[in-house]
Amino acid sequence: MSDDLGEWFAEEHARATDLGTSYAAAISVKEDAKAIASKILREIMKNGPGTQATLAMRTGLPLSQVWKRLSDLKNWGYIIPSGATMPGPSGRQQTIWILKPKKDNGNALYQESASLQT
Repeated sequence: MSDDLGEWFAEEHARATDLGTSYAAAISVKEDAKAIASKILREIMKNGPGTQATLAMRTGLPLSQVWKRLSDLKNWGYIIPSGATMPGPSGRQQTIWILKPKKDNGNALYQESASLQT
């Protein structure tokens, strides 16, 4: 994820109708969001696919942080739904997330994280 992510991140995470404080807050959490997304992505690369609940458990992150970053990772082109599901803690089915095939992904974080697989 490039350094110019801040402006884009704020635009994606603060609505045009939000107060300036919401926009500023979105920029201020950019680095935390990048670190959390990187942690989740590296976990998937190292230990395989997972649901939001299994990834929260495996990374030690709160479920609320994982589900939002999974959405970001999907939108950024790093992960895709596997097509399979499994029951989460509530008994409802959850999507199992997998890495997007490397040939389809030119993102720097993905390439940088790929070194974990070697």
